Amino acid sequence: MDENKNQATLLDREISFDFVKRVWDDPNRMIVEENDRGNEHRWIIVGKIEGKHYTVVYTIREKYSIRIMSARRSRPKEIKKYATQ
Repeated sequence: MDENKNQATLLDREISFDFVKRVWDDPNRMIVEENDRGNEHRWIIVGKIEGKHYTVVYTIREKYSIRIMSARRSRPKEIKKYATQ
């Protein structure tokens, strides 16, 4: 985990990367591919934690290692897409 990015997200958005890891526990989570950025393939996951929607951008490193790039509360457009999947 990028601890500097985690701390910045915690200060800016009051969300820790440890907290948002729970989006993967949502059985209705939505995962979509994001456009490649350079040589890094990114994914977006939207899921519910404690009744609220969260969005996490991440990349997969090595075989089973996930690196969280950013985390935030979901935007209305993402919530609508989550609800209609």
